[in-house]
Amino acid sequence: MTRIAVSYVKKVLLADAIFSLFSGFVMVLAAKPLTQLMGMPDNLYLTILGIGLIVFAADLAFIAFKAADKPLFLKILLAVDISWIVASVILVLGFSSLFSIPGMILIDLAAIAVAGFAYSKYKGLRMLVGQKLQAA
Repeated sequence: MTRIAVSYVKKVLLADAIFSLFSGFVMVLAAKPLTQLMGMPDNLYLTILGIGLIVFAADLAFIAFKAADKPLFLKILLAVDISWIVASVILVLGFSSLFSIPGMILIDLAAIAVAGFAYSKYKGLRMLVGQKLQAA
C-alpha cells in the first residue's frame, strides 16, 4: 500500500473530523437560536446531536492517526455517512411539518456536505483496496 493512498485517507478523515467538531460545537453552543431558526420545539435534540458529533470527530481523528490504512474502518464510516444522508432525506420528506424552511435547508446542506465526505471516503477505500489487490 502506497503512502499516497494512506495520506489521502488521512486527510479526508481529518477534514471530516474538523467539520464534525465545528458543527458539533455550533450545535451545542448555539442550540437555542438554531432550534428557533429550524422551527423545532426543543433545543435538547440539537444539543445531543452536537455532543454526538464531537465524539464522532474524536473517533475520526483517532482512526486517521492510528488506522487510516484499514479498509474496514473506512467501510464502517462510509456506512455511517450513508445512514446520515438517508436519515436526512427521511426527515425532510417525511417530517417536513416539524421544520421551518431554513431548518430543512440546513438539513439538506449538512447532507450534501456528508455526501461529499462519503464520496471522498469511497475514493480512498478504492485506493486502499486497489493497492492491496495489486500487491497480492
